[in-house]
Amino acid sequence: MKATGIVRRIDDLGRVVIPKEIRRIMRLRDGDPIEIFANGDGSISMKKYQAIGNMADFAKEYAESLFESTGHYVLITDMDNVVAVGGLKRPYLPDEIGPTIRDAMESRRSTLKFNGDQVFYAVEFTAGNKEQVAAYVMTPIIVDGGSVGCIVIFSREHATGLGTMELKMAETAASFLAKQLEH
Repeated sequence: MKATGIVRRIDDLGRVVIPKEIRRIMRLRDGDPIEIFANGDGSISMKKYQAIGNMADFAKEYAESLFESTGHYVLITDMDNVVAVGGLKRPYLPDEIGPTIRDAMESRRSTLKFNGDQVFYAVEFTAGNKEQVAAYVMTPIIVDGGSVGCIVIFSREHATGLGTMELKMAETAASFLAKQLEH
């Protein structure tokens, strides 16, 4: 991103207003955490904090383990991007998440879609990439009452549908990652 040269004043409570255009470009929403760094040259830097992004290696290993256990594809996301995949050939990293995952995170509820018929669901796990899947499970990762990411397990074949076991595995993974992020 190019330097903009915007000047802002600090109010009496120490607050600085981040311009709407910068918030839109950086996909900053109300309540999003930001890291603030004091640089040695007298400047201050702000960076959007991505808790799961800091655990990318760990998330990758967990995604691979879930894939090996279930035989189903796995995505682990933070609030904006896919940070880990399990079993997938298509390079999802670091794709921006799509509305299907964003809606699951905003609802803060687990979702299981599989009806046993030969029905395919058109989902947009990543922005601009619609996929046909036979079944999927999505569970948000909740830390301090807010969603910080999502566990997605999905299948492209009806013969290997998803059920309550995969839902519980996704919920367990989300709970475990949330506990790691709290410490």
